[in-house]
Parts: sequence; C-alpha cells; structure tokens
Amino acid sequence: MAPVSILDGDFEQKIEGLPHDEARASVIEHALRTQINERVDQNPALYQRLAEALERIIRQLHDQVIDAAECCKRMAALLDEVQQQEAHAVQHGLTPVSFAVYLLLADAAETNGAAEEGHDGTALAEDAPSFGGELDERLKRAAAGIEEMLQVHQSVIDWRENSDVLREMRRAIKRMLRSDGRFREAELDELASRIVEVARQPAS
Repeated sequence: MAPVSILDGDFEQKIEGLPHDEARASVIEHALRTQINERVDQNPALYQRLAEALERIIRQLHDQVIDAAECCKRMAALLDEVQQQEAHAVQHGLTPVSFAVYLLLADAAETNGAAEEGHDGTALAEDAPSFGGELDERLKRAAAGIEEMLQVHQSVIDWRENSDVLREMRRAIKRMLRSDGRFREAELDELASRIVEVARQPAS
C-alpha cells in the first residue's frame, strides 16, 4: 500500500484494515521513521530518543524476541508517548521551540548529574522515550528565557543566514546557561550551537 502518515486523521483505521500483523508492523515502522526524519531537527532530543527506542523494537522483532503483533503494540506505545510528551509541554506553557530547548537542557543536566554519581547516564526506558513526569521548573524557565532572547534576534531580516546574529545568539545562550550552574564550560559551545540550530528550523 502507499505510505501512510502518522498525521493522517484515519491513520489507525488504515493500519487496522491491513490483512496481518507483519504488514501493520511494516507500515507503522515506515510511518515512524518518516516522522522522525521530518521532525528530528526541530526537536533532536525527543526524536533521537524515539529513533533509538524504535531501533530496539525492530531489533527484537528481527531476533524473534517479540512477534509482529507485539512489535505493533510497542511501536504504537512509542507514538502515544511522544504525543503525550508534546501535549504535556503545551499544558506547561512551552512552545515547540522552548520544549525542544528544554529537552536539550534536560539531557545535558541529566548527563552531568549521572557523571557526578559515577555512571554514564545512557540508560533508557526499554521501549519508550520517556523524559519523566513533571518538568524541571528551573530548566523550564531557562528554556522560556532562551526562546525570548532568540525572538529578539529573529527580528533581523534573513537572521537564519546572518553569521553575526547567529554568533550573538550562541554567546547569549552561553551567558544564560552559565548562570544556571548545572552545565560545564566545555559543553556550552555544543549546547548553544544545537539550540541555535533548533531555532533555525522552519515551523512545521
């Protein structure tokens, strides 16, 4: 059948109409991969985590640890988790950009905290890209503040291609994150660059 988009209003009905679980698993996998490829630059932390979880599920299917029916169930749970995370962010007053920034900051803060406790911080939920329940208020305020600063710079014509504007954005982000105290100086350049790249993405 033709590729199916997760954004289609009748996505679930199209999947249920397929003749067997193997076909359903294949179509859901393709739809998820398409969604990841289209959205990963807009929210890298969320969609990279989703991609990793999807790869684990497909590997389990290929290794016959799970069957196609269970594969469909787990992939549907992944999609539901992402949608819940995005809805949760909206309820907390985060825009798509500030949510993406929040997750980048949360990942970096979690990695730093794990390093201080003596492990690498790479453990993930087995089949879901969960980022936890309640949002960190301090990081949420930081993400919102960063977005406000970015919006000021975005008033410049052709700011996405203006190297001076982009450089000043990165500098301002680093200044703001230094005051938080949870981020190492060595990682600020990369973190600021990733945030600016998120801001440069056109809205979907």
